[in-house]
Amino acid sequence: MENICDLIVAKRKERGLTQAELGAMLGISGKAVSKWERGLSKPCDEHLDRLIALFGLPVESTITAEEKRVVPKATFLSTVRNEFIRILATGAMIGVCVCNLAGTISADSTVVSLGFSVALFCFATMVKG
Repeated sequence: MENICDLIVAKRKERGLTQAELGAMLGISGKAVSKWERGLSKPCDEHLDRLIALFGLPVESTITAEEKRVVPKATFLSTVRNEFIRILATGAMIGVCVCNLAGTISADSTVVSLGFSVALFCFATMVKG
């Protein structure tokens, strides 16, 4: 698969454009285009979107292998931490409900405590690794 540098060069030459002309179309200098083509820099998201629209670049080709993020696997300790937080939040929710049913806390305190416990549970569920 070609990288973005080669694609920009090929598509620019296909259209018969100079680096300066392409730069003018994008509102940048020809030197910036030259840097992209030599791999010294990369187009920002705005310019990349305009290049895709202008040249019809395949979106998959504009993402290099180094830009693809590898999601790290969860470690044992991070899994234990997340499960502990979820168990703690669940226990807090159950405890608040039991205390409310027993009449030891008011309805207002129950709502606030349940809200906090649910927020903690949701946070623990969303946090990765």
